[in-house]
Amino acid sequence: MSRKKVIKFKGAFYHSFSRGNNKKNIFIYDKDYLKFLDFLKLTQEKHPFKLYAYALMPNHFHLLLETHEALISEVMHSLITKYAQYFNYKYKCVGHVFQSRYKSILVQKEHYFLKLLQYIHLNPYNAGIVDVLENYKWSSHNYYAGIKPIPLFNEKEGLTMINENREKAIHKYKKIIQIAMGVPDEFDVSEYEKFPIIGKSKFVNKILKNQEIRRRDYVKIRVSKERILEIICKELETDSADIRTRKNNEDVYLCRNLFIFIAREYSGFSIIDIANFLNMTKQGVSMSFYRSKEKLKINESFQSVLRMILFELEDL
Repeated sequence: MSRKKVIKFKGAFYHSFSRGNNKKNIFIYDKDYLKFLDFLKLTQEKHPFKLYAYALMPNHFHLLLETHEALISEVMHSLITKYAQYFNYKYKCVGHVFQSRYKSILVQKEHYFLKLLQYIHLNPYNAGIVDVLENYKWSSHNYYAGIKPIPLFNEKEGLTMINENREKAIHKYKKIIQIAMGVPDEFDVSEYEKFPIIGKSKFVNKILKNQEIRRRDYVKIRVSKERILEIICKELETDSADIRTRKNNEDVYLCRNLFIFIAREYSGFSIIDIANFLNMTKQGVSMSFYRSKEKLKINESFQSVLRMILFELEDL
């Protein structure tokens, strides 16, 4: 299969992130976090960009940035290469430090800036690392909370995007963070990994037109939800009507899980699309998807059935 086309251009606004290979930690000691920030500054000097937010977690990192002349690929490749070389040298490792390719999601900042600030800065709290965000040293939360500035960071312009009055911006930011604590966040970055644009329809369509790409460039199997369900039910001799009801015998349960996994992982349909199609909740679909993902690693029977279904679908 050909590589997906990348959405990149000068002056774009991105949420970029990368995880440790096999979910292993990429930061072991405080010096590692500091070294990453040093490399971030060096990268900024070589490939100028505006940094609006960051969160460095033990096994991954998040950046919210705006490119200038350099492309996002130049920024991320430079940063990740420098840090990976440092990490392997310091810890006498070989091989990949980061898991596959970094992710960069194009963002319509005027509509999603505040939501992404909330998502990124709540990472250490939601992961149970800290109970008080102000105690976490490796994110930009404290800069938006008005506690400390940093030369590398573009919080002044970021606060202006929240409110032109600095004190009002800080107050609004702290309020939305406080409200969000302890409340399950429906904003799911994985929703955008298959088709990485966050924006209103007009913005998305403009980007697609200018970049000469399509939503379908980001999926592996280009068939409808109805066709996926039809093939699964035919192969497993199950009534498709049962899959979209609350009926839940063993065969129906398997078909439903297969449909959710294939529709999400291989055809790029969103959690909401799948939930509406199956008359399920988003939470139910998400739980099924991640259960199937884990099951795929250890259950040979599930692997075999999945391969059979995919073989039929890929021939369409």
